[in-house]
Amino acid sequence: MRPPRAVERFQLGGIASVQPFANRGNINPECWLVELDQGKFLVQKINTLVFCDPRRVMDGATAWLAAQDRLMREGALPPGWQAFSFATTPEGSNLVEDGSGWWRAMSLIEGVRCYKRLSDVGDRDRQLAVAREIGRGLAAAAAIGSHVRLDRGSLPGFHDTEGYYRQLEAVLRGCTDVSQCTDLLPTDPLVLDATRHLYTVRDGSLLSQRLAQIGPMVEALLRDRPAAMALRDMWCEATAVHGDTKLENFLFDAEGRVVALVDLDTVMPGPWELDWADAVRSLANPAGEIVADLETVRYDAEVEHAMREGFLGARSAPLGTEVSARMCRAALAMTLEQALRFATDYLRGDTYYHVPADAPDLNRNRAEVQMRLAELMRDAYAASLSISGP
Repeated sequence: MRPPRAVERFQLGGIASVQPFANRGNINPECWLVELDQGKFLVQKINTLVFCDPRRVMDGATAWLAAQDRLMREGALPPGWQAFSFATTPEGSNLVEDGSGWWRAMSLIEGVRCYKRLSDVGDRDRQLAVAREIGRGLAAAAAIGSHVRLDRGSLPGFHDTEGYYRQLEAVLRGCTDVSQCTDLLPTDPLVLDATRHLYTVRDGSLLSQRLAQIGPMVEALLRDRPAAMALRDMWCEATAVHGDTKLENFLFDAEGRVVALVDLDTVMPGPWELDWADAVRSLANPAGEIVADLETVRYDAEVEHAMREGFLGARSAPLGTEVSARMCRAALAMTLEQALRFATDYLRGDTYYHVPADAPDLNRNRAEVQMRLAELMRDAYAASLSISGP
């Protein structure tokens, strides 16, 4: 396998070696490690099947990096916080189009580690320490996002809960062509172009079969619409969010301190509660998104408590009761939103999330896990959810 020609187009300096990068991501899997005389870079191809406008991806990422750099100079981020940078061409572009696609080059942060699952960390004390560090990282993300201004994100329709419910309604109608659901389609041309295929079903008979299996879940999602829409009520286009605050996007140094938040492809306008909610949804469910037995799904209150400790400790002002309640509503809303997305994709024939041939009910299982987690969260958050507010 030969390195892409794009490597030579970036101003990287003296190149010692180029080889495929072992820890490739799921979305942008084509990635090369370039070792220089000083330092290392990753040259990565942007997946335009997911990110149809690579320039918008880079606009969001560079805006985030600029705000991050400013806060680092002011000493407003956690001690030891690190940042990567994008290389440019002699013409000053951070993107290269070489005929095979769009490429970018990012400096590699060295001497750090990440975790895919909290269970990979070690004993319980260590897991809670990592959760606290994630809280500190989320506070840093909120600070950075408050200095970023974007008109839209790189994924039109992403985290649009209203749009997800409209997709479910179109699927429940059995629409096989968008002409059958024009009243439900987005009015924004960019969102429509990116999501029109999500409003139709692949197979009407399969829809009937699957709806019979998860009908009660669909009814519950429809009843839970107000709770799922809570993040929309908090929406703020004057700030930005990272958009993908799963555990593996946080980097830790040898002492276990969080020192970076990477993978900036999904930077978008939104409230800081969105990043908080996504992290809680993924960390506070130790069983993960796919389980063989729904009884193993649990909400880990200790983990969220540790995350809150880290988040509060990194902020200059304490959280009031209303803000704390909003964090609970956000986490529940994010969990319901993800259940909605999995369930809708299951009904329309698995046209969005990849499902292997030997696991045809994978999206059903994913949706059931999220609904079970939402049920447990609702019980745990009962007192906070009784507090009204946006």
